[in-house]
Amino acid sequence: MSQLAALLLVLLVDSLVAPHFWQVVLQDGRLFGSPIDILNRAAPVALLAIGMDLVIATGGIDLSVGAVIAIAGATTAAMTVAGFSLPIVLFKRPGHRHPGGIVERHTG
Repeated sequence: MSQLAALLLVLLVDSLVAPHFWQVVLQDGRLFGSPIDILNRAAPVALLAIGMDLVIATGGIDLSVGAVIAIAGATTAAMTVAGFSLPIVLFKRPGHRHPGGIVERHTG
């Protein structure tokens, strides 16, 4: 409950410091505003958290899971910055994660 209270306190302070904090505007068919920015920036972390929940729920947690997620994220970011299209980035990422899983399953 204390986390929820802290979140509400931060949101209250933000709305007092910046009166237009909750304002969302539609421009050129897209939504703009602080809440939209927060949701856009939280989406990748939420997707990683969902994946980690599945790993924890199946009992497969070990020290390599975080490293594999970090490598997959770095590879995805590097490929995106290099100009690869989204289908190629999404297709190549599992190939980078797969060998580590094979080695881990056979060694321990």
